[in-house]
Amino acid sequence: MLVFRPDRRAHSGSALLQALLPLLRELCPAAAGAPPSLLLEALLRCGELESGLADLNSPHSLAFAAGADALAAMLLGQSVPLSELIFLLSGINPPPQITVSIPEGFAYYALHPLQYADLAGALPLSSPYAAVIGIRSIGATLSAVVAAALRRRGINAERITVRPGGHPFDRKMEFTPEERRWLADQRVRRADVLVVDEGPGLSGSSFLSVGDALLQA
Repeated sequence: MLVFRPDRRAHSGSALLQALLPLLRELCPAAAGAPPSLLLEALLRCGELESGLADLNSPHSLAFAAGADALAAMLLGQSVPLSELIFLLSGINPPPQITVSIPEGFAYYALHPLQYADLAGALPLSSPYAAVIGIRSIGATLSAVVAAALRRRGINAERITVRPGGHPFDRKMEFTPEERRWLADQRVRRADVLVVDEGPGLSGSSFLSVGDALLQA
């Protein structure tokens, strides 16, 4: 018997941000020599905020996406200056409540983002461009790592995140006009498209819904 329960909870936006900023400040002077556990925690928290704000259609999600990209690059051993990022994020006034969910892969299934970096580093790709689409929530963090791993290979990788809706066994995905324009640009560049999530789970419907929407677009 399988029992499902909702795992999305509303948290104070300010509290989530204030939990992230001290991690970034601690990482800033450490740079490439930062403890991996501290770096990973900062990446997960930044991806959590990116995902929650994207669900609210908040323009602030772009700042946290940039933060997740920077932290993912650091996780892969690159030296990234964080002072400008800290200044940017410190000036954000987040919404009073942000709904986030437990990243089950990280919390329960021993999933590590570097596993996705290893996979992205070995994928046979046909184009110097890549369009990376993360399925929220955990796909925000994982897509940042995949994009960073592709850039390390010299591939020009850009990413967005999406949230399929509907019944867990029958998800539906519809791109926004802005996302369709982004996809049109990727098609002109003949980019390889990578859909990133922890799934496919029992039904695979989230992955399939994004794949179907891509074909229709």
